[in-house]
Amino acid sequence: MNPAHVNAFDQLLDTMIKTVCDFTVFCVILVLYFAPWLLAYVLDRRRQHAIGLLNLCLGWTLVGWVVAFLWAYQDGSWPSPSILLYVPSPPPPPSPMPPSSTEEDSRIWERETPVSS
Repeated sequence: MNPAHVNAFDQLLDTMIKTVCDFTVFCVILVLYFAPWLLAYVLDRRRQHAIGLLNLCLGWTLVGWVVAFLWAYQDGSWPSPSILLYVPSPPPPPSPMPPSSTEEDSRIWERETPVSS
């Protein structure tokens, strides 16, 4: 092989590898840049279009990107202050006492039960 052909092939191979690496880095940066919008889309947030627009317009600033990311994560539903009260449930009603096995108790029980004729 001619040394000029080898040199041209090496240059072509180096250019292709550099192009693939540059494209990969570009794609990774693009995914990281649009991470807030992707998060809103994956979580199916109500205002994912507004989050995407905010990310597109102000995502280049770190503050805009962080605000868009927090908005996508929270979906604008910030917790409102509330007071939790603990109210215990009432005790269960007492169950009727079954008749005991003693003779006196059974006579009292018989007296209290109506006799049907």
